[in-house]
Amino acid sequence: MFRNRFRMLALRLRAIDNPPADNGGDDDDEDKNGTSKEFSRALAKRVAEIEAKYSDYEELKAKAAKYDEAEEAGKSELERMREAKEQAEAERDRLKAESERSRLVDAIAEETGLDRSVVAMLSGDEKQLREHAEKLSAMVKDKSKQEREDRRKRSLPPTNPPAGHQGDERRSAKELLRDAYADGDE
Repeated sequence: MFRNRFRMLALRLRAIDNPPADNGGDDDDEDKNGTSKEFSRALAKRVAEIEAKYSDYEELKAKAAKYDEAEEAGKSELERMREAKEQAEAERDRLKAESERSRLVDAIAEETGLDRSVVAMLSGDEKQLREHAEKLSAMVKDKSKQEREDRRKRSLPPTNPPAGHQGDERRSAKELLRDAYADGDE
């Protein structure tokens, strides 16, 4: 079936490439030539109309290219402005967050009695920051209380005074110095 179609197509192509010889029918030739000439004129007329209709095509094409370039330049300018806006907003947000954190650190430092720089080293949100600061404050107070107690114990005179000293009374360093210099004057 495919071969038959191919053969028919080949025969048609041969007929188009090699038209049949003229048998002397002059009337048909004149009729064909007249119709052919009319068709050619109509075709030429239509081509001329279409060419006239699109005669400014190259000019419009150039204008469209310029418009596209201008639009692209406008987009790039717009993109630069958008990026600058986004950067400014990010900077604003960062500074706002730093300011809020600074105020929070100041308030917690005041509440807990810790130094501001110590509270600033702590991390977390407001709740966590308060918890950490309170724990640290309690630890510092316990430590300082222990140190004061240790210093007090070290500054107390021994319970058994050395020989030559009288009484069980506790005397201050000032009194001890006064007594030491007073012994030498007698």
